[in-house]
Amino acid sequence: MAGAAVERGGLAATLAGAGAVAAVLVLGMALGLARPPAPHPDPDPPVAQGPAEPRTYGPDAVVVTALPSTQPPPSRAEEAHAAELLLADPRLGEVVRDAYAASAGRPLVSARDLRVRSLVFRRHGCQAVRCLQLFVWFPGGDQLDIGRVIVDMNAGSVRVLAW
Repeated sequence: MAGAAVERGGLAATLAGAGAVAAVLVLGMALGLARPPAPHPDPDPPVAQGPAEPRTYGPDAVVVTALPSTQPPPSRAEEAHAAELLLADPRLGEVVRDAYAASAGRPLVSARDLRVRSLVFRRHGCQAVRCLQLFVWFPGGDQLDIGRVIVDMNAGSVRVLAW
């Protein structure tokens, strides 16, 4: 029971101490003892008189640094072209058309019927060429599992990776 009294006493002392600090702060502000706020920057800075000294700069040049094995993200046009290449593939195009018909309940008319997103693929011979890994969704929200399908944009070909 004595421990509980000590804990309560410590809490009371802490609260009393916090109250005293707050009272001193309020009293100091009321008496004007608090530090005034920092001055605001001058909205109209002084204008320099006389001619300005000429400034000299080096020659202008655009510096482009290409890092090895980096490529920009695929554009929508590249994704659309990759989807067309996928549908043009004799084996995989048929798989995509069948899966689309089963999911949407109607035949696939063109690559525009697919929702396609892609990532740049940089392995398995795609380090020096432009390859995209496709992610395809159907109108109902179903996703086609073609994570192993890579579209080589340089060669205009589609290949399936062996896991």
